[in-house]
Amino acid sequence: MFAFFSHFASMFVGRLVIGFSVGIASVVVPMYLGEIAPANFAGVVGTFHVVFLCFGIMYGQFISIPLSTHANQLWRLLFVISTPMTFLQIIFILCVPQSPKWLVTKNKIQEAEAELKKLRMSKDVSVEFNNLQAVVHASEPPKLKLLFQKSMIKPLFVGTGLMFFNQSVGINVVFSYS
Repeated sequence: MFAFFSHFASMFVGRLVIGFSVGIASVVVPMYLGEIAPANFAGVVGTFHVVFLCFGIMYGQFISIPLSTHANQLWRLLFVISTPMTFLQIIFILCVPQSPKWLVTKNKIQEAEAELKKLRMSKDVSVEFNNLQAVVHASEPPKLKLLFQKSMIKPLFVGTGLMFFNQSVGINVVFSYS
């Protein structure tokens, strides 16, 4: 749809939707991958996610170079090229197993064990499943007031400051319009 927008307002709304979607995905995907990865491969899975994300950005940049050198409206072709991937993601999301950890937190124990068996492609996941249950039941739900304890104020400001300056220096402009 973005490829066919011609008014500023529609482009603005489209960019807003894309921005929120990418923001949500940048939080949810690493969290999901961390929850479904075996403990001994969690770091590797997280690293591959970031590496493939960087390769995707690079691929997009390489594809956009010949399309952006023309004075006409070829930039719209970038959105058309990415459309099949969007539909593939929508189709394949139906095949993605639910997070066993999330299911345990919702007291769906049998479903959690079944999903873990699918993820590990093994019928015997009892040790890992018992460890997962123990971790989930031992952890307390996070409380917002813990963020504002005296010991957390400095790390909170450093973390939010880094995120703010990361966005405000214009690196997204370099990625998007270079």
